[in-house]
Amino acid sequence: MKPVYKSFRKPQFIATYHFLVTISVITICQYLYDSGINLLQNKIIGTPSVFGIPLVVKEETDILIDKKKYAPPPLNAVDTLILQFKPSNFIASRKTISEPISIDLNSCDSIQLTCIKGIGPATASRILKYRNRLGGFVSKFQLLEVKFFDSSVLLNNHTNWLIDANKVNKIEISDVNIKALYRHPYIGKDLTIRLLAFKKFHKKISLNDFAKMQTIAPIQKKILPLYLMFDQSVK
Repeated sequence: MKPVYKSFRKPQFIATYHFLVTISVITICQYLYDSGINLLQNKIIGTPSVFGIPLVVKEETDILIDKKKYAPPPLNAVDTLILQFKPSNFIASRKTISEPISIDLNSCDSIQLTCIKGIGPATASRILKYRNRLGGFVSKFQLLEVKFFDSSVLLNNHTNWLIDANKVNKIEISDVNIKALYRHPYIGKDLTIRLLAFKKFHKKISLNDFAKMQTIAPIQKKILPLYLMFDQSVK
């Protein structure tokens, strides 16, 4: 007795099989073609579906998005100054986290930073190291200067970024701490040399003297006083 499956090897069964497959492919292609034409002409017709699965077609994604909910907060004077001083690619995103959290950038530790979605242990470590070099943050946008930091984290409305300016460690410009000036990200070697040359003619440097320096760019004269402590006795 021959097995049943061998009967399907007969020519008539093979021809029937190929015919059914061809008809099925043609039917599916024709349906997809007609559906595509309808969508292109009318953009949306009722609620189109393919094999019982509804399709949702919208002209613009922004129509369904609450722009006020995801809009970044207004910038203060220091934030605007930081972005002008060190411009960076700031990519808008709509990433959010499940629970609101408040972070003080000048007193937080790595554990608090890793509670924010998008910040891992390595990024948290780089943030703390950069904070030590700066002496403290004066704006949340300084996080963009941290290597491999995801800029979309700053647009997370569920994170309240706090800045305590009183915790910023300023450098005594009159004492001319060469090592501290050289290591600061906003000063470096070249500006340290200029400050040392300026120090030769001014034993005590006031804020007005610093503002009169010709070898410093105007944007540096605005941002550096946030990290330098001048002599208050000199007017």
